[in-house]
Formats: sequence, C-alpha cells, structure tokens
Amino acid sequence: MQNLFELLEKSASRFGEKTALQIRDGLSWRKVSFRQLHDTAQSLAMGLKARGFGKGDALAILSESRPEWGIAFFAILRLGSVAVPVDKLLKKNEIQHVLETSGAKLVFSSGKYLELLKELPLKIPIISFDESPGALTLSQEIETGLKSPPLEENKTTRDDVAVMIFTSGTTGNPKGVMLTHGNFLSNVEAFSQIFPPNFFSSNFLSILPLNHCFELTGGFLTPLFGGGTITYQDTLKPNQVLQRMCETSTEIMLTVPAFLEVLYRNVMHHIEESPSIQKKFEFALKLASFFPIQAFRRYLFKDLHALFGGRLRYFVSGGAPLSGELQDAFEKLGFTVIQGYGLTETTPVLTVNPFRATRKNSVGKPIPGVEIKIDEATGEILAKGPNIMKGYYKNPEATEEVLKDGWFHTGDIGYFDKDGYLYISGRLKNLIVTSAGKKVFPEELEEKLKSLPYVKEVCVLGRKKGLEEEVVAVVIPDEEKLKKDGIPDNEIHTKIWDEIKAANAGIAEYKHIKDLILWKGEFPKTTTLKVKRKELEKLIEETPKMKGAASEGG
Repeated sequence: MQNLFELLEKSASRFGEKTALQIRDGLSWRKVSFRQLHDTAQSLAMGLKARGFGKGDALAILSESRPEWGIAFFAILRLGSVAVPVDKLLKKNEIQHVLETSGAKLVFSSGKYLELLKELPLKIPIISFDESPGALTLSQEIETGLKSPPLEENKTTRDDVAVMIFTSGTTGNPKGVMLTHGNFLSNVEAFSQIFPPNFFSSNFLSILPLNHCFELTGGFLTPLFGGGTITYQDTLKPNQVLQRMCETSTEIMLTVPAFLEVLYRNVMHHIEESPSIQKKFEFALKLASFFPIQAFRRYLFKDLHALFGGRLRYFVSGGAPLSGELQDAFEKLGFTVIQGYGLTETTPVLTVNPFRATRKNSVGKPIPGVEIKIDEATGEILAKGPNIMKGYYKNPEATEEVLKDGWFHTGDIGYFDKDGYLYISGRLKNLIVTSAGKKVFPEELEEKLKSLPYVKEVCVLGRKKGLEEEVVAVVIPDEEKLKKDGIPDNEIHTKIWDEIKAANAGIAEYKHIKDLILWKGEFPKTTTLKVKRKELEKLIEETPKMKGAASEGG
C-alpha cells in the first residue's frame, strides 16, 4: 500500500456493507459501512477540491469521536492534504495557536465547538458535522462533491505527510509532529504480523479521542484495515461503558490505566454490594490463582463477564505506565491486558507485549521493523524504524535534538531483561505524565506562572499520587513586592494560589496546577543556574512541613 486512502479502498472492496463505524444516536444507531465510508469520503474530497483545496494543505478537525470524524479524515487524505486533529480539551487560545501554527486552511467541527471557533479571529472556512443555522455543513459539502468533476488519480506516496499532531511545547509553543502515510502503514502492517488474523476484525469500543495517536493508529486505522467494527462512546461513566459493551458485544478496547482503575473499582463496588456474591467471588479468586488458564477463568467468572457483554477478551493499554497489580487483577478475572510503549513521534507504537506471553510491568518487545537500543552513557531508549516521524513542522532545531544519526531519542530511560523485554525506569525529559496518558511539559507552565505578580521564581514538578503524577508548582514568592503591596505573611499562600487558579482557567484541564508549595531561600541549581529538579523533589520529600496547603478542589 502506498497511502492510507488505499487502505480504505482495499477494505471497502473486501468488507463492503459490513459496519465500519457506529454510534448511538438517541434511541437508534447511526451506522456507516466500509463502502459508505469510502464513497462518502471520496465525495467530500471532490467537494473540497471544488473549493480549491489540494495537496499539502493543512485541514483541521475539532470534534468528539464520531463517524463524521473518520469521513473528514479520509477525505483530507484522498486530496493529498494533511489532517490536523485538534485536542478538544484545549482552551480557546491554545486551539487558535494550533490552527495558526499549522497554517490550517479549513476546520471541520462538530456542533459542540462551533461557538468556540466563531469566537476566534479565524479567516478560514468552518464545516460543521451537524446542521446549524448559517453554517456550512458536511452534508452540503458532500452534495457539492457529487456534482463536481471526478478526482485525479491518487498519487500520494508513503513519504507524503498524512497527519500533523501537536504536542505540548517546552517553552509554551506546541510542536507539530509530521507523520507520513508510511509511518502509519508501517505500524498497521506490523500489528498484522503480531496479532492473529481475527484480532482486528473484532468489535471495538472506542473511548479515547482520535487526536490521540494511540487511538488513531491502533483503534481506528488498524481495525479498519482488518475489517473490525468500531463503536464510539460519548461518555466514560463506567456503567454506561458497560452498557455499550453489552449492546455491541465488545471484544477489544484500547484504554489508558486511569480508566482501567475506575472500571475495576466500579466492578468491585458492584460485587461488594452483595455479601453472598462477594463470598463466591473471593472463593473464585483463590481458584483462579491456582489455575492460570484464561478459558477456565472466563468460565469461573462468567457472571462477571456478562456485565461486560460476555465477549470482551482484550484490553490494550497505552499512554501511561500500567501497574503489574492492576494487570494481574484483570487477568485473574479472565481478561487479557496487553501493554505497549511508544510516542506520538513514533506513530506511536515501538514495543508491545507478545500476544500470548505478556510480562507484567514490561512494555514488551520491539514490533517488526523497529530497532531499539539503550544509550550506554545515559540509559536513554533510542529507536529506529519506518514509523519514526518526518520531523517537527517548521522546527528543524527541535527535530535535530531528537533525531540523531537516524536514531530517535525518546527521552525515556529503560533496560532490557535477558529475554528481550523492555522496561521503562524513568525519563530524561521533565515530562509529567498523568494517569490518562496526557503529557505535560513543566517549562510550558513555568513560562505562564513567571508572569504572575508575586512569583519570583517557579519550578513545576510532577508529584506521585498513587500510580499517577499530579502537577505541583513550587514558588519562591517575590517578598519585596508583597511587602510593598502590604500583603501580610499569613495571606501570601492564598494570594498566590488565587493567581494560579486564574492562570489555570486559561489552559487545558489536564495541565492544571493541582497544588502550591511556597519555598524559602533559593532553589538548588547547577552552575548554569538551571534548577536541579530531582534534588528539589528530594528536598521536598524530606521536609515534613513542605507540602501545599491549597489544591484545585479546595
């Protein structure tokens, strides 16, 4: 295959009227077959061509996951244009920055985000997925396409950029990761070698956003390649997710550790409500420990599996570290949890646990075509393969920092065991990773907090809270200014915390500062005046009184 639209063409030919994408729409279902997905995307591409859009143009999508997202995505690719998926959790100013930086010439949007987009000083067309007074709509563009001349032969190659995904920047400026058709296809082709043929022809429940590279590659493109049916879920409330699993006979779900934890707690709560059920459950758990055979465990917990629809076989976990304890808990119940590892820049998967030989706390082995080595001096994980990004958009300096001699420098520290399984032991980078897999760059937040009136110096850290990290600001107050403004010592914490809460309102929720620590004296620093973050973290841990008196909820 030369491009991603060719992937869809082949699937439309093979699977025809089978449902590719579906979503609950009130009391009924809205379904799109493989053939409809292909033909509608082709018609939309013809409509876009009639408007003057073409090869290399950046066309953005801001929407929740739904069938129209996929139609717009493939239409963009058929034109030879570049899809720019926008994180719907970003704030207005952040969305504007992504659209401006990417040079987006058009944005597709669901009705939920139309008003937000209209508030931006955009000079580009907005096409709404939903009917809206005075708005251009997807259905109108498709109708226009049906009346337009046919498209020229698809000459897009594997080397052409298909998608530009923006990651948080280290200085407040997000970087546009340029991913080619070949990058995505290499991941999809590798998966087809790792997993059995029926894996990706299964029923998938999609709960992760499509701007997340993990979901885009593993939960969208790969199932479409394999003939799977993808159901979109509009809420993460556990009871409603379980209901949707039952309605669609879900077999596979891509997820993040944070949601697995919520789901497990919900199931345990259901069991604990009935003492008789709990007693049987505890006995079954003992049996499961002695007989590590998944078929037996599924039979043992068949009533529990019925809550998941009765056919759920696999959770594929990514985006953040998965604890061995949580994986073990699900596997004792008869579910298989497969963990992998990668980054947006690697489209995204680098390693995955072997299908029938998963190893707890490990991120698995390199996928076919990918080489991984450990830098002897630093312990950093380096990767090479056909899935490595083309580079950061219009940012050669940042590209050169991570792509050296053909190897991508991940910024993560790791090691291999004697059997070739990779383990992640830390990060060279200062990234803070939430349990939902969202990545937060401390430097980005520090740039914002430095401008607050009573902040002299600030260091943003990730503080461990169970398995996840929460964002904490350590602040040296500007005592001179505080004194000048007549603010007493007992009000300093409250005053600065109020300023931070105001700053939180202007950034995506997952980046919010959750706590404030006031620091006396100087931060530990290098000779070049860089804060020694690890040393500062250690000092905070060793000082009993050094903890925040504020939090986002209080």
